[in-house]
Amino acid sequence: MNIRRSIIAGSWYPGEPAMLKAEVERYLAAVQTYSTDSELLGIVAPHAGLMYSGPVAAYAYKNIKGFGIKTVVLIGPSHRAYFEGAAVYASGEWETPLGKVGIDAELCRKIISQDQTHINDLPAAHAQEHSLEIQLPFLQTVLDPGFKIVPIMVSNHSLASCERLAHSIVHALNGNSEGIMLLASSDLSHFHSQAEAKKLDQKVVKGIESYDPEKLAGDLAFEKCEACGGGPIVTVMIACKLLGADKGVVYDYRTSGDVTGEKEQVVGYLAAGLYKAQEPME
Repeated sequence: MNIRRSIIAGSWYPGEPAMLKAEVERYLAAVQTYSTDSELLGIVAPHAGLMYSGPVAAYAYKNIKGFGIKTVVLIGPSHRAYFEGAAVYASGEWETPLGKVGIDAELCRKIISQDQTHINDLPAAHAQEHSLEIQLPFLQTVLDPGFKIVPIMVSNHSLASCERLAHSIVHALNGNSEGIMLLASSDLSHFHSQAEAKKLDQKVVKGIESYDPEKLAGDLAFEKCEACGGGPIVTVMIACKLLGADKGVVYDYRTSGDVTGEKEQVVGYLAAGLYKAQEPME
């Protein structure tokens, strides 16, 4: 079986299982759930080292606990590998110190089959990438054992590319999101002053809260704001919109400067939820 071993255990997060679980649970215990009757279809979570972005990511993960999620479709940016379209890790397992997580091979196959010129089974592209792996310890802590993942990476963040992937995911689900959670992995602006970072990142916050993925894609393309996972955020927003989402909630926003006290060059982080707030008209 194809097993992807951890590449960041012992550096980006603790390599010892008990220490890792304790750190994740400490972050989760420090945050509150968002109170709503709306259905949560997708989340946005940061992907820096656990000590930096874990307190923010915890807000997203606290809100998916206890809802019977069976499969998480993870979409993240590629920081190292370049490829056309989207790269899926379509079979096998991913391993962290907390154990192994199986791939939902059937859903992977269905997504790839929707657009085989744009979406490929390309596990090699995932070999040195952290943006999806960093999410797993949270998922392994808040979800019931036996959940599966669909790891997808993108290197093209254009609106057209995001729309192709979003439509392929929704068509593969046949419009049924029961037991499915979509997750976008993204940090925001990089290496600006605290004041400048907050100014830039507010445009991403507004793009999510106004539920306008097209506007957000344009702002990112014209460098009015920054997000290394801008494409994943836009893709997940479009896919969730196709599934009925119409409300974006930013649970928390901070920068690395809020953790370290060093505010000359910071990285921005947010956690958000995408909700189906309105019932369809009869």
